Amino acid sequence: MENNAENKLFVKSCCTTQPVQSDYTPIGENITLSDSLECYVVGDKNAKASIIYVYDIFAKHPQAYQGCDILANSGFRVIMPDFFRGEASTEEMLKDMSSLISWILKVGSYSMLEKDFNTAKDYLTKEGFDTIFAVGFCYGGKLVMNLAGQNPFIKAGAIIHPSVVEPSELDNCKVPIIMLPAHDDPDMLPVYEALKKKPFGDQCYHQRFDDMKHGWCSSRGDWANPTVAARANEAFTIVVNRFRDMV
Repeated sequence: MENNAENKLFVKSCCTTQPVQSDYTPIGENITLSDSLECYVVGDKNAKASIIYVYDIFAKHPQAYQGCDILANSGFRVIMPDFFRGEASTEEMLKDMSSLISWILKVGSYSMLEKDFNTAKDYLTKEGFDTIFAVGFCYGGKLVMNLAGQNPFIKAGAIIHPSVVEPSELDNCKVPIIMLPAHDDPDMLPVYEALKKKPFGDQCYHQRFDDMKHGWCSSRGDWANPTVAARANEAFTIVVNRFRDMV
């Protein structure tokens, strides 16, 4: 990934808006897998399907834990790997695009993280799950698209207020994708129309949340605001129902 190309693809608000301050007590547990990969796991081990949860650039924010718990309470076994290994973007990085991109290339390129996806997959497989989905937020949406094209062990993916998704990743996509952009995200209808032409196209889904800002379902979502909370719940419900239909 070249810095100049990435610069053009980032959602502006992704790089200028600080995360919402929030308190939340997770209900799951933290484990450590191979290569010192710490993961948050939650949900019924006897569930019918599992989800790999890919956080945004603010990493293990309280909303990320709460998002995992929401999906777990909806009947899935959920694992959130700490891909960035304790790091997260900083206010200084948000003021300097080149600094932010350099950091992401250092800790979060798909080529670096594919082994971590496989580690998470192996853990879920050993628990008995043969149906695995993935959901990614903001930059995490890009990683889900990479996974869907380069190592498609997932049955489907969901990308919520995605950022830095490139045309080549759509061309390579091999599983159904659920797309839920906000009003300040790029137009994803052309993406949706292209995916509909694939063999799994009837399982893809697109809905634009024109009254929501980028990040409303993760670290920039003020869930103390009833409207934002309701729309976040709607987005999670869409993902849950769509995944359930594919189990």
